[in-house]
Amino acid sequence: MAFLLDSNVLISHFGGELRVARWMDPADAGGGRAGVSVVTRIEVLGHSSVTGSVESAVRRLLDSLETFGLSDGVIERTVSLRRSHRLKLPDAIIAATALESSRVLVTHDLRGFGLVSGLRVIDPLSAAGLDDVPPPDPSTVREPRVRYRKTSQKRVRSGPVRKRTT
Repeated sequence: MAFLLDSNVLISHFGGELRVARWMDPADAGGGRAGVSVVTRIEVLGHSSVTGSVESAVRRLLDSLETFGLSDGVIERTVSLRRSHRLKLPDAIIAATALESSRVLVTHDLRGFGLVSGLRVIDPLSAAGLDDVPPPDPSTVREPRVRYRKTSQKRVRSGPVRKRTT
């Protein structure tokens, strides 16, 4: 199984969270390299914590990962996701990249990406539970669930508001 890493996973890794390192290992990435979207690369390099000596380590790690650019397929899928899910542009590009490259998105933002149809997402901190457990096999990666939020009058599906047609 191949993975696409979100910015927040890489930032938490460089912030000292060691449990996410195994998701970057080629042996655990379906035999290939783990990847990042070009947007993730920009977000990580532009993060306020990436300065001085940390920057060279960040660049070395990013150079070891496969970087996915903005292909025509990613662009079209991004436009569709922005319209249907009202995602922020960077998140829409990252989701579109994962979908177009048939990769599992490794992110801490399950809530933001969880409503995107067909997108397989996993949080590396909650997926394994134990530090010495390897990444899950494909059968343990769950499809996103529809989440509901309560309002004072009724339960409403979270996500974009859709107009009712009569």
